[in-house]
Formats: sequence, C-alpha cells, structure tokens
Amino acid sequence: MSSFDHDVLRYVQSAHPCVELWPLTVGASDEVLATAAALNSSVIAISDAGLDEDVAQYINREGFKSWVWTVNDPQRARILMTWPVIGICTDDPARLLGIGGGFNRD
Repeated sequence: MSSFDHDVLRYVQSAHPCVELWPLTVGASDEVLATAAALNSSVIAISDAGLDEDVAQYINREGFKSWVWTVNDPQRARILMTWPVIGICTDDPARLLGIGGGFNRD
C-alpha cells in the first residue's frame, strides 16, 4: 500500500502489520526516510520530478529502494534502469515494454 498520507500508513500498520507500506513522496527528505523506517518500509515511492541520480543514491545508502512515478518517457526509463531504482509506475506500459533491460531487484 502506498499513500501520500503517512498517517494513513501508520494506521494501516497498526491494524494490519503484515501489509507492505510505501510512503509516497514528491522528494526525498530525512523526514520521509524516518517515516519509512518507522513503517518498516523497504521502498520509497518517489516522483520522477523529485529524483536525480544523487537522490536515488542517497535513498539507497539509507537502506531503501526507489519506486518511481510517473515515468512515460522511454529514454528516462532507460536512465532510471542504471540507477538504484527497482521499478516505475507509468501511464503508458505499451510504450515502455520494448525498451529492454530491467530494474535492479536487489
């Protein structure tokens, strides 16, 4: 489950501790990473607009994976595949299917 409302995620965690929770965010911050840690999240769902390679590396160094939304440009998706990003959300899956490669699931 992913949400911008991190209080909702906290509620879900208390009611259903087995649900995987991903804080949604426009940009990475120490606060978002602290929330992710408190939620036992493994992933930060971050806006493509708020992500560059340094931010992706920062998230990774802090022990989290990045799932990026919304990526519709095949060239941008190719770039993201070279960073510590495990996946993307897109409005146009058919457009991105032919780009080849894959995301690092480590």
